[in-house]
Amino acid sequence: MNLTQHKMNYSFFFIIIALFGITLNGSAQIVTLSNEGIGSSKSNNKKEFSYPESELKSTYRIDVLLPLYLDELVKNDKAVHKTPPAHILPTINFYEGIKLAADSLNSLGFHFDIYIHDIFSEEGNINNLINSSALDSSDLVIGYLTSSEFQDITEFTKKHKINFLSALSPSDSGITNNPYFISLQPALNIHIEQLVAHALKKHPANDKYLIYLEDSPLQIDAKNMIMANLGMETYKALPINEWTEDDENLKSLFSKEEPNIIFMNVFD
Repeated sequence: MNLTQHKMNYSFFFIIIALFGITLNGSAQIVTLSNEGIGSSKSNNKKEFSYPESELKSTYRIDVLLPLYLDELVKNDKAVHKTPPAHILPTINFYEGIKLAADSLNSLGFHFDIYIHDIFSEEGNINNLINSSALDSSDLVIGYLTSSEFQDITEFTKKHKINFLSALSPSDSGITNNPYFISLQPALNIHIEQLVAHALKKHPANDKYLIYLEDSPLQIDAKNMIMANLGMETYKALPINEWTEDDENLKSLFSKEEPNIIFMNVFD
């Protein structure tokens, strides 16, 4: 697979160093790339748990779970597509960031072995990884996963006292009392709180609209969070399914001279 360079997020792998809380030595390398095996916890009561003491190692193992779709992209050892399909590009970018981070850590004298697992391959899917004991020796598991995909892996990492870093989803999937679960993304309620606060600060006098869907529990939760953060602000709430793009009545609601501040609970 041809991978082009992308700007990396250096804070991403410095988070890894902070998780271990110790000084590391050696070189970083990605040792495996094959089809063989993206909120913090709601509970912050760490007194309920006994953390293992940090162990100084010459090499630390990091396992990364990615939706690479290698079985779909490669047939008979040949690429199926001239260019990767759009749905795989975010994963490729994420992988490239990991590779760049490994190279950077190598130059700084850190030593990691990084294993990449394609969760959509037969041997690399999460249940097979867990049942085959492939992750038992891991020091850190990073998941570029949706919230529906990391329930089993977070239970496994908690049982084995391995930190799991959720790098994609802002949802905690209802996970509680798990100090080994770390979310890189802000939780949805924090995201909405900051978004609304910024809009109210920058545009206090502009007309405000809440355009919403209620097709899923997540959309309903997001709508309620937006309304709660708007508080006593004056705004108009408009259900999306009651109008179309060329609806003249809808167009007449918006100002043509001033910015319109629109909040939407759409995730697609």
